Amino acid sequence: MPSWVSHMMLALPMLLGTALLLGAGWATWSELAFRAAAAMADAHVVEIRTSSRRDTNGVVSVMHYPVFDFALPDGRRVRAVGPVGSGAPCCAVGEAVRVRYDPARPERAARDSFEDSWLLPTVLAAFGALMFGAGVLVLVVFGPSPRAPPDRAGSTPPD
Repeated sequence: MPSWVSHMMLALPMLLGTALLLGAGWATWSELAFRAAAAMADAHVVEIRTSSRRDTNGVVSVMHYPVFDFALPDGRRVRAVGPVGSGAPCCAVGEAVRVRYDPARPERAARDSFEDSWLLPTVLAAFGALMFGAGVLVLVVFGPSPRAPPDRAGSTPPD
């Protein structure tokens, strides 16, 4: 196997970790940008929408998305589907929740919660750091050994 292939195989966990850390940075930046422009509102969960999908093995997975109803400052009512779904419903119909929404597009709303705001960046950062650290460990343990300095013919050993 060419040496560059073995070096790439050794660096693969570190490269994957870097990609995950970049994804965590993008998700964090995206959330902070949304929060900077977002307004807050008190809302009620008026419906839980379900979405099902069958994988190639025939297994059906179901996701539940909350639908929020809230009033804008001008009095208009808005219904918005939450962007984050889960296997079990996050909320009960009729439950009061706080939402953040984009004033320019109020139908873009999310619960003001850790799961809706910070779960994705946290998971990406945790797995990214783990993979990057594993990559460094793999390179240190299995990487190329440091080369000894060339032996100089005719040199005298130090006294």
